[in-house]
Amino acid sequence: MPPRPPSDHSQEALRRLDAFDTVGTEAAKLLLVDALLAEIIPNYAKLKIWKGEALESATLTGFADYLITPSYAYMKTPLLCAAKAKRDDFTKGQAQCLAELVACREKNQAEGYDLDLFGFVSNGRRWLFYQLTTTNEIYETKGYRKYAASSGRIGLCVRQMCKAGSSVDLTSIP
Repeated sequence: MPPRPPSDHSQEALRRLDAFDTVGTEAAKLLLVDALLAEIIPNYAKLKIWKGEALESATLTGFADYLITPSYAYMKTPLLCAAKAKRDDFTKGQAQCLAELVACREKNQAEGYDLDLFGFVSNGRRWLFYQLTTTNEIYETKGYRKYAASSGRIGLCVRQMCKAGSSVDLTSIP
């Protein structure tokens, strides 16, 4: 499926962000990532974004910028995606994102879920996508820079999460 152009709502949200400094800090980058996730995730009613949630496992204690899970009233496994908004340090972002994916896998496995996980790192302008398979293989995309390409890639990532999570009974999610 080809990338779709941003909706009128999304274009207006991005236009309004012109009033903000979206370059200087990681907090500024969150504004851009929020705008794109707000465009994509609502198209998948069975998914929910958790922002700034604690993520603890045997190998990691910290806070995830974003976690995507099935849409429950509270956050619980299976965790499907972890994402980082970084100023411009993609090397550090990659390490953090992959560590979060491993932590997500540990939490999922503790609850009986064994599925591929997805993640991305973005500074709001450039997007790198990752997949951690159940056999510990890591796949990384090239960097995407255009809104439509990033939007399409996030949409593809979300569809893959839904496919990977197909062993999860999403029909029980309200």
